[in-house]
Amino acid sequence: DPNSAAARAYGFKPDSLEKLKAQGLANEVEGGLQCQRVTEEGEDKEEDELPISVNKENEGDTNNNINNNAGAAVNGDGAAKEGKRVPRPKKRKPKEEVVLAPIEPTEYAKSRPKRERAGQHGARSNFVSYMSGSLSLIPCQEFTGVIGAVGTQAQPFSVDISDEAMLLMDFHAHLSCFEVIGYLGGDWNPEARKLCIRRAFPCKGLEGTQQTDSCEMDPAAELAAKDKMDEWGLQVVGWYHSHPTFKPNPSMKDIENQENYQALFHDAETKTEPFVGMIFSPYDLRLPGKASRSETFWVQKGGRQGAEPTPMHVRSARRPIEALPSADTKQAMKDLLGEGGMAAGGGLGRIQLTELWRPFTNIVDGKTPQGGPCTKLAKMRGALQHYLPDTDESDDFLDEIFTEIQTKWGTDLGY
Repeated sequence: DPNSAAARAYGFKPDSLEKLKAQGLANEVEGGLQCQRVTEEGEDKEEDELPISVNKENEGDTNNNINNNAGAAVNGDGAAKEGKRVPRPKKRKPKEEVVLAPIEPTEYAKSRPKRERAGQHGARSNFVSYMSGSLSLIPCQEFTGVIGAVGTQAQPFSVDISDEAMLLMDFHAHLSCFEVIGYLGGDWNPEARKLCIRRAFPCKGLEGTQQTDSCEMDPAAELAAKDKMDEWGLQVVGWYHSHPTFKPNPSMKDIENQENYQALFHDAETKTEPFVGMIFSPYDLRLPGKASRSETFWVQKGGRQGAEPTPMHVRSARRPIEALPSADTKQAMKDLLGEGGMAAGGGLGRIQLTELWRPFTNIVDGKTPQGGPCTKLAKMRGALQHYLPDTDESDDFLDEIFTEIQTKWGTDLGY
């Protein structure tokens, strides 16, 4: 009975049936109602029906003839009929979830570091490499106190670096989209606790190990570099490598290598380890300008058992180039370009200097792009100019170097 209290409790009003009829959602049939639905194909299909039980002794009493598990079928007079069926609503099928294929990242996105978190002492930051998975980078911490002071948290020795060595290292780093590697030659003065880096010795990467985030030194190239140092009366005082497109913070592997080198070059007289590591970042898209960013670091061992070693930033003094780079440095730069050169690798990993580095030249205040598009050629030349005097002779020197690249690599650079 649509007028009963039970019907009103479920929101069924006397005129509900008429409204359903008017909307075409219900048709009156003999002995009850039959609901219809329209399928996606446009066909009308009847819903499954449930039998209802009727108390014959109280057939007119709607409150007693409705089974707890089904609604009563109602005829036009509002009376329940025995044996009639009522529609049971079907559950709607969930919509199928559309799975889209992942979008291939652009070259810009691939080369961009995903995350970098500086933190407290020994904090780790994560860089996601698209070639070899995750790579953990550790920002260097600062020494405190006077350089060379014994028994303190001060830097254990002073460091001088020749700009000729810087020029050759940065040039080497710019030539390849893979990491490059080499040694640093110089001398160590234990009385003054002073380490001098006089020259860089580029080494060839071991074939098959060159990647954008790792590199191993070829043993034959390592021996050749050490023989050349002996000829010039220099000793090994450090090593360098590049991080082509990300910050020059050392990775866990870099720290492990540096720690091993320091143990190998331990000086018993001063009880220190006069050996440093250097990292160059030539094509990081976050650089303020064309100049590359570099880091000189040394590893401080944990003060207590189980403590992790910490990379420390090494402060250094630069010795500028007074006129032009030496003939040895110029020849070393040209040697990198030839067949079998340290950066050639048969063309594998060779940088395309005519490609766009980024669509602007500088970043002002750390966030505002400024200037027109900058190619990798313009980026490289601008970086090398930072080590040279601002003279016409320096421009002629760079012209000669880039003409050599154009000739040996067979690339038209406009020289």
